[in-house]
Amino acid sequence: MMLSYNLLTGLLAAIGGYMGYYNVKSVTPLATGLLFAVLYFVSNYLIHTGKPVAGHNLALIVSLVLSGVTGSRASQSGKFYPAGFMAVVALGTAFLNFLGF
Repeated sequence: MMLSYNLLTGLLAAIGGYMGYYNVKSVTPLATGLLFAVLYFVSNYLIHTGKPVAGHNLALIVSLVLSGVTGSRASQSGKFYPAGFMAVVALGTAFLNFLGF
């Protein structure tokens, strides 16, 4: 499987979920981070196994949801890192998937 921006964004989502779990001692950030990561990994798999339209569409939807959730969280906390950073990464991933790269 090729390394791509969807894999990297999925990895960042998983790491962010673990960081949330470690800091708050709650399973919710870990579960949501892993859910987003799995969805990005599935989109990458679809892209590289002959179903690029489905893979890019899945990643686009996941990216828009993730950027909305993390952007809202960043605006509530007033801090850019980590939620604002992830919102920017997710928007960049959404843009690349929209273009079909």
